[in-house]
Amino acid sequence: MSTDGEPDTRVRPADEDDDRPRWYREQLDKLRALTDDEDLDAYLAGVEPRGPREQEMLTELASHQPVLAMPEQFLPAHHRAVRSLEAVRRHGFRRPVLRSLGPFTTVVRYPIELVARYIVVSYVQQVSTDLRNLYRLREAQAPLGTIENRRLRRARRDAEDMRTVFQGRTIGLPTFLIGGALLPVAAALSNAASGVTSNGGWPFVLATVIGLLVAAFVSWVVLRGAALAHRRIQIATRVPLERLWQTIGSAGKPPRDDGSTFALIAIVVTVGAWLVFPLLVLFAVVS
Repeated sequence: MSTDGEPDTRVRPADEDDDRPRWYREQLDKLRALTDDEDLDAYLAGVEPRGPREQEMLTELASHQPVLAMPEQFLPAHHRAVRSLEAVRRHGFRRPVLRSLGPFTTVVRYPIELVARYIVVSYVQQVSTDLRNLYRLREAQAPLGTIENRRLRRARRDAEDMRTVFQGRTIGLPTFLIGGALLPVAAALSNAASGVTSNGGWPFVLATVIGLLVAAFVSWVVLRGAALAHRRIQIATRVPLERLWQTIGSAGKPPRDDGSTFALIAIVVTVGAWLVFPLLVLFAVVS
């Protein structure tokens, strides 16, 4: 509405209601006004970065970096990375080292291998996807007919083939295991809330103790599987992938596996179980 009570029919500029920071709008307006490459480079060199990520981004944009930092070493590094992914895909989750548990050794080893398999297969799929995307972007930046364009085209086709080869089933067992660890907690809470313990708490106490043991076992399986996958992924791929990323240049860091995430989940479930279950047992006994 205008000051005299009439509807405001003015056409406002597109950026008038923009809630983005003023600094961002000013930099965007300056960038739109630039048409010459030399002016653009001078502008980018003079922009004040507001954080480490902005500083890294502006450095990449303002400098005339080649499409490949080390063209002569790129393909050998690519081949070593492919070999490392093949090795970790084959050996990354098989036969974890366990103490002899007699006839239960095989029973315990199998779920650990499934957790490790989930992490390893997810990792090699993620790396092959990231490589394909990175190669494709660098290939688009390389002039046609150059040695960089030819090498990137070949590597990109290799990455596309790797995505097909590594398209194996990851198996959703880790979700099942974590859910199995949390299920006794939820059941015990439900029983306590519904007054099941009012007719005698010892059956509930027994069920709670069994649930505690199940949660501890599942958490231990997830933790061992995550540690197995993370260790073997690091042994096989850390150095080759870091070397490959160096030959490409200005590409950030190689992807990381989910072993740390699964380990954190297992620790949280373990701590939660050991804190929640004793409280439930105490509540049942008092009731």
